[in-house]
Amino acid sequence: MSHADTLYAQGKYKEAGMFYRQILEYHRSYSPQMLAKAAFIAEGSDSYDEALYYLNLLYSKQQDEALYNKISDLAT
Repeated sequence: MSHADTLYAQGKYKEAGMFYRQILEYHRSYSPQMLAKAAFIAEGSDSYDEALYYLNLLYSKQQDEALYNKISDLAT
């Protein structure tokens, strides 16, 4: 995950997104920060269904009104 975070910090969002996806798919491990970054990347690439998936996973761990509003806005 640190490699993906480094890529993200460097603004290499597409590459970071690929690593975040692999981490989630193959290791089924994630942190709230990773999900937020992955959702940001997906939304920026117009992959709204993927962004909603990440945000839903995040919401299942930390139910926050601002996060709920983000999900609602993105879904609309």
